[in-house]
Amino acid sequence: MDLNAYLPPRVAVIELTGVIGVKLHARDFTQLLRQVRDNPRYKAVVLDIDSPGGSPYASEDIYLAARALGKRKPVVAAVRGVGASGSYMVACAGEKIFALPSSIIGSIGVISLRPMVEQLLDRIGVEMNVAKTGAYKDMGSIFRAATPEEQAREQQFIDDILARFLEIVDEGRPGLDPDKIKAIATGEVFLGARAKEVGLIDELGGLDDAVDWVAARAEIEPKTAILRPKRGLAQLLMNRAATSLVDSVAVAAAERIQRASIGVPRI
Repeated sequence: MDLNAYLPPRVAVIELTGVIGVKLHARDFTQLLRQVRDNPRYKAVVLDIDSPGGSPYASEDIYLAARALGKRKPVVAAVRGVGASGSYMVACAGEKIFALPSSIIGSIGVISLRPMVEQLLDRIGVEMNVAKTGAYKDMGSIFRAATPEEQAREQQFIDDILARFLEIVDEGRPGLDPDKIKAIATGEVFLGARAKEVGLIDELGGLDDAVDWVAARAEIEPKTAILRPKRGLAQLLMNRAATSLVDSVAVAAAERIQRASIGVPRI
């Protein structure tokens, strides 16, 4: 017997903050989504989003778990800060997307960056020796410039990722014309009001507005339970032991780089 079925119903507010795949691990988040799906106390869900995106693979993993949850319970997304790139992909799992007028939305696109140190190595007299089993095994190396063939393959790779991104937006935003999706898939971001005009979100409003809407959809009172992914004991001890100068700097650096890539202003 599941005692949760006898507790007062709640809207589960699931926080999704930070860089996806760095601070926000897909496995922890998808596990939480499955737990919410199977818990009879939670009658509806709000994805509380403030993330510049991150790994396309982790983003899709979370999106698919949120879509599966939406087949059982009403799910909406509320963007309080940034809902860009991978986190916008996740938001598309919601029946509706809410955002504040000042929220940053969109960045539908893919970027691949790497430093090139070939000239630096030449300057200090260091040579790289590479043994490989295939012509493209070291494609993407930072130690040499890419060949024209490699550049073409790298471009095809990110184009394929973009194509999947567009499929997900089309799936999650059925009211948005596919040609219009392609037209705004330039990597740019929009403030909330403009995002509503172009069809990337449904409503201008905050977390409370999203909670009220989804609670009415589930026919319950708008009372919430704030949920975050749980971490295992070993992970908690490791994080606490380091809390780390190295870990916190790495996460901060990753978030700063990711946010910089979409031009998020600082105030």
